[in-house]
Amino acid sequence: DDQGVVHYGDSVPPQYAQKERAVLNSRGVEMRTLDAQKTPEQLAAAERAQQEVLKQKQHDAFLMNTYTSVKDIEALRDTRLDQLHGQRVAAEQYVDSLNSRLSALQTRAKSFKPYNSRPAARRMPDD
Repeated sequence: DDQGVVHYGDSVPPQYAQKERAVLNSRGVEMRTLDAQKTPEQLAAAERAQQEVLKQKQHDAFLMNTYTSVKDIEALRDTRLDQLHGQRVAAEQYVDSLNSRLSALQTRAKSFKPYNSRPAARRMPDD
């Protein structure tokens, strides 16, 4: 109980039914322990953990059904990494080309007013 007194009997009093308790055999040896009644938060956490385990088992089963070996998974991973690397290289080249075009346009703009201080400089075209 709450004061640490041990009680023995065939049934658990109602006020202690929600607490953890031990089940003893006829010789007084503890055979098993019954968990305390869970709070709603504990029940929700247990449900989330169970759902996560189920989700992981489903994912594992999907992988086992889809691929015959670890090498298949690694080969697919490597192929996708190569594709991503190619996309990155292409994007970097595109950015480089845009930067060179910007540099060329900025250089060209320096020959027009208001970026050129010469009195004979022409106005920048509108196109």
